[in-house]
Amino acid sequence: MSQSFCKITLKPLSSEPEQKLGYTREGLKALFDTSAVNPVMAMTRADFMQGFKASQNRMSISGVQPKRSAVLNGNALAMTDTGGQYIIKPSPEEYPNLAEVEHACMAMTQALSRGGRLTVAKHGLFELSDGELVYVTRRFDRLADGTKLQQEQLDAAMGVVDKYDENVSYERIGRFIQKNVSVPLPALMAFYEQVIISFMLGNDDLHIRNLGIQVDLSTGKATGLTPAYDIVASSLYTNGASYIALPLTIEDEIDQQGTTPGMAEYGYYTGKDFIDLGTGVGLSGTVAARTLKRIVDNVPSAKILLERSFMPEEKKQALCEILDERVVMLSKGV
Repeated sequence: MSQSFCKITLKPLSSEPEQKLGYTREGLKALFDTSAVNPVMAMTRADFMQGFKASQNRMSISGVQPKRSAVLNGNALAMTDTGGQYIIKPSPEEYPNLAEVEHACMAMTQALSRGGRLTVAKHGLFELSDGELVYVTRRFDRLADGTKLQQEQLDAAMGVVDKYDENVSYERIGRFIQKNVSVPLPALMAFYEQVIISFMLGNDDLHIRNLGIQVDLSTGKATGLTPAYDIVASSLYTNGASYIALPLTIEDEIDQQGTTPGMAEYGYYTGKDFIDLGTGVGLSGTVAARTLKRIVDNVPSAKILLERSFMPEEKKQALCEILDERVVMLSKGV
Protein backbone atom coordinates (compact mmCIF):
# COMPACT_ATOMS: atom_id res chain seq x y z
CA MET A 1 0.00 0.00 0.00
CA SER A 2 1.36 3.42 -0.93
CA GLN A 3 2.01 5.92 1.85
CA SER A 4 -0.99 8.11 2.67
CA PHE A 5 -1.12 11.29 4.71
CA CYS A 6 -3.44 13.07 7.12
CA LYS A 7 -5.72 15.62 5.47
CA ILE A 8 -5.03 18.00 8.36
CA THR A 9 -1.39 17.65 9.41
CA LEU A 10 0.00 15.93 6.28
CA LYS A 11 1.75 13.48 8.60
CA PRO A 12 1.89 9.80 7.56
CA LEU A 13 -1.09 7.64 8.48
CA SER A 14 0.52 4.84 10.45
CA SER A 15 -2.36 2.55 11.38
CA GLU A 16 -5.06 0.83 9.34
CA PRO A 17 -7.91 2.75 11.08
CA GLU A 18 -6.12 6.05 10.33
CA GLN A 19 -5.61 5.09 6.70
CA LYS A 20 -9.27 4.14 6.35
CA LEU A 21 -10.36 7.43 7.94
CA GLY A 22 -7.76 9.60 6.18
CA TYR A 23 -6.81 11.44 9.38
CA THR A 24 -4.65 11.05 12.45
CA ARG A 25 -6.29 11.35 15.85
CA GLU A 26 -3.74 14.08 16.58
CA GLY A 27 -4.85 16.08 13.55
CA LEU A 28 -8.56 15.87 14.31
CA LYS A 29 -7.99 16.82 17.95
CA ALA A 30 -5.85 19.81 16.96
CA LEU A 31 -8.61 21.20 14.75
CA PHE A 32 -11.69 20.21 16.77
CA ASP A 33 -10.45 19.53 20.34
CA THR A 34 -11.73 15.98 19.88
CA SER A 35 -10.84 13.10 17.59
CA ALA A 36 -14.46 11.84 17.50
CA VAL A 37 -15.37 13.74 14.33
CA ASN A 38 -16.88 12.44 11.10
CA PRO A 39 -14.70 13.92 8.33
CA VAL A 40 -17.29 13.35 5.59
CA MET A 41 -19.91 16.08 5.49
CA ALA A 42 -23.50 15.09 4.75
CA MET A 43 -23.91 17.33 1.71
CA THR A 44 -22.87 17.55 -1.92
CA ARG A 45 -21.35 20.57 -3.62
CA ALA A 46 -24.78 21.39 -5.05
CA ASP A 47 -26.24 21.34 -1.53
CA PHE A 48 -23.45 23.60 -0.28
CA MET A 49 -23.88 26.12 -3.09
CA GLN A 50 -27.64 26.24 -2.66
CA GLY A 51 -27.18 27.08 1.02
CA PHE A 52 -24.41 29.56 0.20
CA LYS A 53 -26.63 31.53 -2.16
CA ALA A 54 -29.36 31.64 0.49
CA SER A 55 -27.01 32.76 3.28
CA GLN A 56 -24.50 35.06 1.61
CA ASN A 57 -26.51 38.21 2.29
CA ARG A 58 -26.40 37.41 6.01
CA MET A 59 -22.68 36.66 6.27
CA SER A 60 -19.90 39.19 6.65
CA ILE A 61 -17.29 37.04 4.90
CA SER A 62 -16.17 38.48 1.58
CA GLY A 63 -14.08 37.23 -1.28
CA VAL A 64 -14.35 35.26 -4.47
CA GLN A 65 -14.37 31.88 -2.74
CA PRO A 66 -17.79 30.59 -1.63
CA LYS A 67 -17.77 30.25 2.16
CA ARG A 68 -20.18 29.07 4.80
CA SER A 69 -20.06 29.06 8.57
CA ALA A 70 -20.32 25.82 10.54
CA VAL A 71 -20.46 24.44 14.07
CA LEU A 72 -19.50 21.05 15.43
CA ASN A 73 -22.83 19.37 16.18
CA GLY A 74 -22.15 16.10 17.96
CA ASN A 75 -19.51 14.44 15.81
CA ALA A 76 -20.34 16.25 12.55
CA LEU A 77 -19.96 19.71 11.08
CA ALA A 78 -23.29 21.43 10.49
CA MET A 79 -23.94 24.64 8.58
CA THR A 80 -25.12 27.65 10.56
CA ASP A 81 -25.92 31.31 9.93
CA THR A 82 -24.94 32.51 13.42
CA GLY A 83 -22.27 31.68 15.98
CA GLY A 84 -20.16 29.57 13.66
CA GLN A 85 -16.84 28.24 14.90
CA TYR A 86 -15.54 27.02 11.52
CA ILE A 87 -15.50 28.31 7.94
CA ILE A 88 -15.97 25.87 5.06
CA LYS A 89 -14.58 26.78 1.63
CA PRO A 90 -14.90 24.61 -1.49
CA SER A 91 -12.88 25.47 -4.59
CA PRO A 92 -14.55 28.02 -6.89
CA GLU A 93 -15.34 26.73 -10.36
CA GLU A 94 -12.97 29.27 -11.89
CA TYR A 95 -10.12 28.25 -9.53
CA PRO A 96 -10.06 24.44 -9.44
CA ASN A 97 -8.35 22.78 -6.47
CA LEU A 98 -8.03 26.08 -4.60
CA ALA A 99 -9.05 24.29 -1.38
CA GLU A 100 -6.16 21.83 -1.71
CA VAL A 101 -3.76 24.66 -2.62
CA GLU A 102 -4.76 26.73 0.42
CA HIS A 103 -4.37 23.75 2.73
CA ALA A 104 -0.89 23.02 1.36
CA CYS A 105 0.20 26.67 1.57
CA MET A 106 -0.97 27.05 5.15
CA ALA A 107 0.93 23.89 6.12
CA MET A 108 4.01 25.09 4.27
CA THR A 109 3.75 28.46 6.03
CA GLN A 110 3.91 26.65 9.36
CA ALA A 111 7.02 24.80 8.20
CA LEU A 112 8.74 27.88 6.75
CA SER A 113 8.08 29.93 9.92
CA ARG A 114 9.37 27.21 12.28
CA GLY A 115 11.45 28.80 15.02
CA GLY A 116 9.79 32.18 14.57
CA ARG A 117 6.81 34.20 15.76
CA LEU A 118 4.22 33.58 13.03
CA THR A 119 1.24 31.39 13.84
CA VAL A 120 -1.40 30.23 11.37
CA ALA A 121 -5.10 29.56 11.74
CA LYS A 122 -6.01 25.93 12.41
CA HIS A 123 -6.99 24.26 9.18
CA GLY A 124 -7.56 21.03 7.25
CA LEU A 125 -9.43 19.34 4.43
CA PHE A 126 -12.78 17.57 4.73
CA GLU A 127 -14.83 15.69 2.17
CA LEU A 128 -18.30 16.38 0.88
CA SER A 129 -20.50 13.35 0.33
CA ASP A 130 -19.74 13.46 -3.41
CA GLY A 131 -16.00 13.17 -2.70
CA GLU A 132 -14.98 16.80 -3.26
CA LEU A 133 -12.40 18.14 -0.82
CA VAL A 134 -13.20 21.41 0.93
CA TYR A 135 -10.98 23.63 3.06
CA VAL A 136 -11.95 23.91 6.73
CA THR A 137 -10.51 26.55 9.05
CA ARG A 138 -11.25 27.22 12.68
CA ARG A 139 -12.27 30.77 13.50
CA PHE A 140 -9.79 32.41 15.85
CA ASP A 141 -12.22 35.17 16.83
CA ARG A 142 -14.46 32.72 18.70
CA LEU A 143 -14.00 30.85 21.97
CA ALA A 144 -15.31 27.30 22.32
CA ASP A 145 -18.51 28.62 23.93
CA GLY A 146 -19.16 30.96 21.00
CA THR A 147 -17.91 34.12 22.73
CA LYS A 148 -16.59 36.57 20.14
CA LEU A 149 -13.10 37.95 20.61
CA GLN A 150 -12.26 41.49 19.55
CA GLN A 151 -10.11 41.88 16.48
CA GLU A 152 -9.85 44.32 13.61
CA GLN A 153 -8.68 44.00 10.04
CA LEU A 154 -5.79 46.34 9.33
CA ASP A 155 -7.53 48.25 6.55
CA ALA A 156 -10.15 49.39 9.06
CA ALA A 157 -7.56 50.04 11.78
CA MET A 158 -5.48 52.18 9.41
CA GLY A 159 -8.45 53.89 7.76
CA VAL A 160 -7.63 52.45 4.32
CA VAL A 161 -10.61 52.19 1.95
CA ASP A 162 -9.04 50.14 -0.86
CA LYS A 163 -7.47 46.89 0.35
CA TYR A 164 -5.11 47.03 -2.65
CA ASP A 165 -4.19 50.70 -2.07
CA GLU A 166 -0.83 51.05 -3.80
CA ASN A 167 0.05 53.99 -1.55
CA VAL A 168 0.18 51.61 1.41
CA SER A 169 3.36 49.52 1.45
CA TYR A 170 4.26 46.68 3.78
CA GLU A 171 6.77 49.02 5.43
CA ARG A 172 3.97 51.49 6.15
CA ILE A 173 1.84 48.69 7.60
CA GLY A 174 4.77 47.54 9.75
CA ARG A 175 5.31 51.04 11.11
CA PHE A 176 1.63 51.19 12.05
CA ILE A 177 2.04 47.91 13.95
CA GLN A 178 5.18 49.23 15.66
CA LYS A 179 3.36 52.35 16.81
CA ASN A 180 -0.01 50.87 17.80
CA VAL A 181 0.58 47.37 19.23
CA SER A 182 1.27 47.38 22.96
CA VAL A 183 4.20 44.93 22.71
CA PRO A 184 5.30 45.49 19.13
CA LEU A 185 8.35 43.25 18.60
CA PRO A 186 6.57 39.84 18.44
CA ALA A 187 3.91 41.33 16.14
CA LEU A 188 6.55 42.93 13.90
CA MET A 189 8.45 39.65 13.67
CA ALA A 190 5.29 37.74 12.75
CA PHE A 191 4.35 40.35 10.17
CA TYR A 192 7.84 40.37 8.64
CA GLU A 193 7.83 36.56 8.39
CA GLN A 194 4.40 36.56 6.75
CA VAL A 195 5.47 39.01 4.05
CA ILE A 196 8.60 36.98 3.24
CA ILE A 197 6.71 33.68 3.17
CA SER A 198 3.93 35.10 1.01
CA PHE A 199 6.58 36.22 -1.49
CA MET A 200 8.19 32.78 -1.43
CA LEU A 201 4.90 30.94 -2.00
CA GLY A 202 3.72 33.15 -4.83
CA ASN A 203 0.93 34.64 -2.72
CA ASP A 204 0.31 37.86 -4.62
CA ASP A 205 -2.90 38.48 -2.66
CA LEU A 206 -1.48 39.55 0.73
CA HIS A 207 -3.52 42.75 0.74
CA ILE A 208 -4.10 44.79 3.86
CA ARG A 209 -7.47 43.19 4.64
CA ASN A 210 -5.76 39.82 4.96
CA LEU A 211 -3.93 41.10 8.03
CA GLY A 212 -5.55 41.66 11.41
CA ILE A 213 -4.81 42.79 14.95
CA GLN A 214 -6.16 41.45 18.22
CA VAL A 215 -7.61 43.95 20.67
CA ASP A 216 -7.81 43.78 24.48
CA LEU A 217 -11.45 44.52 25.34
CA SER A 218 -10.53 45.89 28.77
CA THR A 219 -8.11 48.50 27.41
CA GLY A 220 -9.13 48.83 23.76
CA LYS A 221 -5.47 48.51 22.78
CA ALA A 222 -4.01 46.25 20.12
CA THR A 223 -2.03 43.38 21.64
CA GLY A 224 -0.69 41.56 18.57
CA LEU A 225 -1.42 40.16 15.15
CA THR A 226 -4.10 37.58 14.49
CA PRO A 227 -2.92 34.18 13.24
CA ALA A 228 -2.16 34.15 9.51
CA TYR A 229 -5.04 33.21 7.21
CA ASP A 230 -5.89 33.14 3.48
CA ILE A 231 -2.33 32.26 2.44
CA VAL A 232 -2.66 30.84 -1.08
CA ALA A 233 -0.24 30.47 -3.99
CA SER A 234 -2.47 32.74 -6.04
CA SER A 235 0.26 33.06 -8.68
CA LEU A 236 -0.77 29.58 -9.82
CA TYR A 237 -3.98 31.18 -11.06
CA THR A 238 -2.78 34.68 -12.02
CA ASN A 239 0.31 33.55 -13.96
CA GLY A 240 2.51 35.59 -11.63
CA ALA A 241 1.02 38.96 -12.56
CA SER A 242 2.92 40.52 -9.62
CA TYR A 243 5.40 39.30 -7.04
CA ILE A 244 3.31 40.43 -4.09
CA ALA A 245 0.13 42.44 -3.57
CA LEU A 246 1.54 45.76 -2.28
CA PRO A 247 4.75 47.76 -2.63
CA LEU A 248 7.46 46.48 -0.33
CA THR A 249 8.81 49.73 1.14
CA ILE A 250 7.66 53.32 1.53
CA GLU A 251 10.16 54.35 -1.14
CA ASP A 252 8.69 51.65 -3.39
CA GLU A 253 5.26 53.31 -3.17
CA ILE A 254 6.55 55.97 -5.58
CA ASP A 255 7.06 53.65 -8.54
CA GLN A 256 4.73 50.82 -7.43
CA GLN A 257 7.18 47.93 -7.00
CA GLY A 258 9.98 49.49 -8.99
CA THR A 259 12.34 51.56 -6.84
CA THR A 260 14.00 49.12 -4.45
CA PRO A 261 17.68 48.28 -5.05
CA GLY A 262 16.76 44.77 -6.18
CA MET A 263 14.08 45.96 -8.57
CA ALA A 264 16.44 48.56 -10.01
CA GLU A 265 19.28 46.06 -10.58
CA TYR A 266 17.49 42.77 -11.29
CA GLY A 267 13.84 43.57 -11.96
CA TYR A 268 12.65 41.64 -8.91
CA TYR A 269 12.77 41.84 -5.13
CA THR A 270 15.93 40.47 -3.51
CA GLY A 271 17.05 39.48 -0.06
CA LYS A 272 18.51 42.95 0.40
CA ASP A 273 15.09 44.48 -0.27
CA PHE A 274 13.50 42.33 2.42
CA ILE A 275 16.24 43.14 4.92
CA ASP A 276 15.59 46.83 4.15
CA LEU A 277 11.92 46.18 4.87
CA GLY A 278 12.87 44.65 8.22
CA THR A 279 15.00 47.61 9.27
CA GLY A 280 12.33 49.99 7.96
CA VAL A 281 9.75 48.58 10.38
CA GLY A 282 12.10 48.69 13.36
CA LEU A 283 14.04 45.41 13.36
CA SER A 284 17.81 45.43 13.49
CA GLY A 285 19.64 44.49 10.32
CA THR A 286 21.04 41.41 12.07
CA VAL A 287 17.62 40.20 13.18
CA ALA A 288 16.11 40.84 9.75
CA ALA A 289 18.91 38.92 7.99
CA ARG A 290 18.79 36.01 10.45
CA THR A 291 15.02 35.75 10.08
CA LEU A 292 15.30 35.66 6.30
CA LYS A 293 18.00 32.98 6.47
CA ARG A 294 16.00 30.84 8.91
CA ILE A 295 12.95 30.88 6.65
CA VAL A 296 15.02 29.94 3.58
CA ASP A 297 16.72 27.17 5.58
CA ASN A 298 13.25 25.73 6.32
CA VAL A 299 12.46 25.28 2.61
CA PRO A 300 13.33 21.52 2.52
CA SER A 301 10.77 20.85 5.28
CA ALA A 302 8.14 22.84 3.39
CA LYS A 303 8.86 20.89 0.21
CA ILE A 304 8.17 17.62 2.01
CA LEU A 305 4.70 18.91 2.91
CA LEU A 306 4.16 20.12 -0.65
CA GLU A 307 4.89 16.64 -1.97
CA ARG A 308 2.52 15.08 0.62
CA SER A 309 -0.26 17.57 -0.12
CA PHE A 310 -3.47 16.84 -2.01
CA MET A 311 -2.73 19.33 -4.78
CA PRO A 312 -2.69 17.96 -8.35
CA GLU A 313 0.80 16.98 -9.48
CA GLU A 314 1.06 19.76 -12.04
CA LYS A 315 0.28 22.38 -9.39
CA LYS A 316 2.79 20.81 -7.00
CA GLN A 317 5.46 21.12 -9.68
CA ALA A 318 4.49 24.70 -10.51
CA LEU A 319 4.59 25.76 -6.84
CA CYS A 320 7.93 24.02 -6.35
CA GLU A 321 9.30 26.02 -9.29
CA ILE A 322 7.98 29.26 -7.79
CA LEU A 323 9.57 28.42 -4.44
CA ASP A 324 12.94 27.60 -6.04
CA GLU A 325 12.80 30.80 -8.10
CA ARG A 326 12.07 32.95 -5.04
CA VAL A 327 14.90 31.35 -3.04
CA VAL A 328 17.31 32.40 -5.81
CA MET A 329 15.89 35.93 -5.72
CA LEU A 330 16.30 36.11 -1.95
CA SER A 331 19.94 35.02 -2.19
CA LYS A 332 20.83 38.27 -4.00
CA GLY A 333 22.29 41.15 -2.04
CA VAL A 334 22.73 39.31 1.28
